[in-house]
Amino acid sequence: MKFLCNKRVLSSLFAVFFIQGCAQSDSFSPPINGENIHFTTTMPDELDALPISAMYRSEICRKERRTANMKSYSVPGFHRATYPLSIDQSNQVEVSVPKEGGGKCDWKLSNITFEVKLKDTSKIAPLIDDNFGMNNPAASSGVSKPIVNYRVVRPKGRGI
Repeated sequence: MKFLCNKRVLSSLFAVFFIQGCAQSDSFSPPINGENIHFTTTMPDELDALPISAMYRSEICRKERRTANMKSYSVPGFHRATYPLSIDQSNQVEVSVPKEGGGKCDWKLSNITFEVKLKDTSKIAPLIDDNFGMNNPAASSGVSKPIVNYRVVRPKGRGI
């Protein structure tokens, strides 16, 4: 009986091991000597720069989606990475972003997003009129997300 129990445990462990071994790895590992995109800009004193966000796409590691009728289709795989900016004495920010993400998926850079925020919003807040929009962001993973409290900022008295 003791041997039978050990046999079941061993066969279960082997099953888990082999199932995990077959899982596709979508690891992200940019080549060390690969080509980079170098981004540099000078920031005004009123703004803070947020980390650069990069979207990588892969035709190899595709994602499966379904329509409302449960018909399946595939879209290119995606991987998002963020890169911290370095800031020097003259408010110049810079970062190097790898063009390729490597790995089994052969990730390729699709786009980068540079965002800023106001250091002190109290100076501009009285000039802002609230207006709520329902558009998806220009850069997305292809999956719609519900928009909650989306705010369009524009000066008072000016039309769109």
